[in-house]
Amino acid sequence: ARNAYSTGTKIKNNIFYTVNQIFNITIEDTEDLVGFESDYNIFWCEAGTPMFNYLGTPKTFAQWQALGYDTHSRIINPNFNNLTDFVPAARLDYGTNLGTTWQAGLSTSAVWTVGSAPATTNQNGTWQVGARVY
Repeated sequence: ARNAYSTGTKIKNNIFYTVNQIFNITIEDTEDLVGFESDYNIFWCEAGTPMFNYLGTPKTFAQWQALGYDTHSRIINPNFNNLTDFVPAARLDYGTNLGTTWQAGLSTSAVWTVGSAPATTNQNGTWQVGARVY
């Protein structure tokens, strides 16, 4: 059997929130590193430092950054309003401009209704991380 590698993966402007120290990102094969980028994200783990799986070896956030990944990312509690809506208590201005194709995010007043799209808002000012845009 032949593996299908995840080449060209770009992970930016996301919030990774874990309760336990499970892996936020896993890189299984060196081929997965072709074109791989991860930066401008927010990480938070209730149990301690965020963890990563790099080619079968557990890495702390600092070790992950030492490999050149997430050098602009931060460990910050997003202070979600609840664990259903996942709206941060305040803007998280730690993102990077992803261009007009990706400028829209969920409005803070967005609701999910079957058969209709939730309300969206374009980025304004410094790009924010997460799905909701203030």
